[in-house]
Amino acid sequence: MKMFIDNTLQEPDDVNIDYLHRETDKIMKWLSTERSSLSEQINLPMLPIFESTNLNKKVVSKMFGFQNSSLFITFDKSLLSSLSSITRVKISKYSETIYLWMGCNADQKIEKYCILPDVKLEQEISEKKVYDMSITSSGDLLFTCSNDTCLYKTTKDGTSKLRSFAPLFPMAVNVNLEGEIHISLYEHGANKRHSRIVTIDSRDRKEITHYENGHNKECFVCVTRIADDSDSIYFVDALPETLEGRIVAISKTDGKLKWAFDGQLEKRYPFTPSDFVKTQADSFIVADIWNNHLYILGKNGAVFQMIDTTKIGLTRPCCVDIDDTDLLWADVIVCTCSSNLKLCSRPGLPKNLVEVAGSVIQSELDRRYPNGMKVGDLVVTNGYNLKCRKVYFGCLSPFFGEKKEDQLPEQVLYSFVYKCLASASKHGCKSLTFPALGTGYLKFPPDLAASKVIQAIKDFHNKEQQTSLREVKIVIFGGTNDWAKIEKAYIKSCTPQSGNPNEGHKQPLQTVPPKGTRAYFKYKYLEEPKPPSYWTHFKNSKTIKEWNTTAKGNTAVRKQPGLNISKAISSAFTKTLRTQCTIVSIERIENISLYENYVHECQRMFRKASINGACIPLARTKGSRGEAACMKHIDDDIKKYLHPEINEVYLFHGTKRNLVDIIGQQGFDDRLAKMNFGRLRLGNGVYSAEESYVSKGYTDGNDQCKMFLMRVCLGDVYTTPQNIEKLTRPPCKSGCIGVCTDHPDLFDSVVGEWPGMCREFTVYDRAKCYPEYIITYTIP
Repeated sequence: MKMFIDNTLQEPDDVNIDYLHRETDKIMKWLSTERSSLSEQINLPMLPIFESTNLNKKVVSKMFGFQNSSLFITFDKSLLSSLSSITRVKISKYSETIYLWMGCNADQKIEKYCILPDVKLEQEISEKKVYDMSITSSGDLLFTCSNDTCLYKTTKDGTSKLRSFAPLFPMAVNVNLEGEIHISLYEHGANKRHSRIVTIDSRDRKEITHYENGHNKECFVCVTRIADDSDSIYFVDALPETLEGRIVAISKTDGKLKWAFDGQLEKRYPFTPSDFVKTQADSFIVADIWNNHLYILGKNGAVFQMIDTTKIGLTRPCCVDIDDTDLLWADVIVCTCSSNLKLCSRPGLPKNLVEVAGSVIQSELDRRYPNGMKVGDLVVTNGYNLKCRKVYFGCLSPFFGEKKEDQLPEQVLYSFVYKCLASASKHGCKSLTFPALGTGYLKFPPDLAASKVIQAIKDFHNKEQQTSLREVKIVIFGGTNDWAKIEKAYIKSCTPQSGNPNEGHKQPLQTVPPKGTRAYFKYKYLEEPKPPSYWTHFKNSKTIKEWNTTAKGNTAVRKQPGLNISKAISSAFTKTLRTQCTIVSIERIENISLYENYVHECQRMFRKASINGACIPLARTKGSRGEAACMKHIDDDIKKYLHPEINEVYLFHGTKRNLVDIIGQQGFDDRLAKMNFGRLRLGNGVYSAEESYVSKGYTDGNDQCKMFLMRVCLGDVYTTPQNIEKLTRPPCKSGCIGVCTDHPDLFDSVVGEWPGMCREFTVYDRAKCYPEYIITYTIP
């Protein structure tokens, strides 16, 4: 079973000039040298020449037409056409067959060639002075002709008129995956003025989209090429006489101009955009015919690269098309998404797959899996327009997420990869493509993600000797600051380690990194925790795990705290109670099993901090009144045991006398809160207060009252001045109100910042709080 690592660079989200210059130098060097080995190749979806990392299939994925040339060249094939020149070119695909459509205005002819697996002429269309072409999702050709009022459609059975626009003349045409046709029309006349763009929806209803801006002025002169995405229409606007023009983006909703690019980087020559194509990376390749340039533009119109085609021996680039999905050529493509299986709910690979496969892939998921899927599950769809038989979708935990069925997120990742390999093998698949799972949206460290993915592949290969799988490809999407780290991590994980394997079991002594650093956060996550040093029954001479495996009988005991700690607790309690009281006793609850759950939750916060940095302190959180009031009255004898980097604090929780023992043994239960209180301002969670005065209202109120001082790991705090009564988990960080299932990055706690009222603190996982002290008091 072969394994390939393919890095496919996409446009960066934040443009790094040094990065772009470095990559441009690589491109030009690569285009001008012999491509003799895989390791020397650079794989960009923005280049006119490409070879797949699959050595058994050299796939044509970029193609250009050049004026006064009828020779089309791929990496390993040459195709000599009968056309006197190539003025328009388009690619269509069906299964593993790739077709090339070439048009020549002068010859009034269109030729359709099969170029993979074998080169042969498939179809000819004569007496058509083709102007523009587009491919439908079914592989048919739509085209317009010069000085012709009709839009034509060509299938394998022949050519027919799709519709007439008389007295208007169609020019540019583009059909998207939703079946919408965008077409530019102009009124008859020498200057071809009054150009407009019309949309024909999938039900064949015509709607004039735009032809004027908000000031009753024409938006464009002559639209010669056109493309679109979910919210914008992009087009080439050119003067018919000179071809001088610009690339324009307008809003689909209101037609307002978003940006325009006129190519005037050096302010020397007119910009002559003869053609452009939108890539799957949401960038654009623009052919500037008279200046012999290829521009790479971002979605916002920014120039990423400019290539002089004369340096690679090519002149007059007049047409361009691209097939940049070669990385997906496999029996199975693997993709992760949210648990609700809504592929377009966020940007990234799932949304890109829909754009290529078509909306039918989402329809299949909705029909077959109406309830979504659980973390670690594997669901399967057909490949549709993708170059694969099946697509495997899975939902993984974010790196700093909670355990799922007692598995850490990296264990879920390993199990999912193994499950994909086993399923593919069971159904006789020979090839499978993974993205760099976990390294993007889920925030896994590249080295950890790579090691788990590669280990799963190796383990499967060693165990399943009779597997049908022959090839596993890992695709690394670049263009971000992390892509090089990800590639390095995968290469390192694939490299056999030398030396004595038994030497790796020696654990060197490790010094504690400085507090507040990511190295410290990682250290805290990886350390084997012990009980607090001030505990007297479960002493910190053993680890928590050692205590839990050796302790007999009740793992929860009550102990009298030291004098200094008792004074600190008494001070915080009495100064926030707002009334006279008598403290009867202060006891420390040492519950090693319960404390283990709490420490693991703190370690999960440290794991998160090792990637994102320390949590924003409560005092500096947006909408917060400041630090917790009780923390102002607790001295360093207690504070020194807390971890402010993850917003660990002490808070009060009032309770009934009959519940003290059960909470001390089993911890807090948010279900009890819902049973005892009909209306909860912040939903179903464990509530606490910064002032004992607030918690006093939840005690018995007479005789001896009971109140916990509990350790709470607030983590990333969400503040709200309003009630959110339906919460069962914290809100997400993407701005959704209420319970969100689309985004994995959630806050960890919620603070009610109600005007004129005392604050309340809520966590939705009882492991985030530990009832460390129980205060017994009376009020006169």
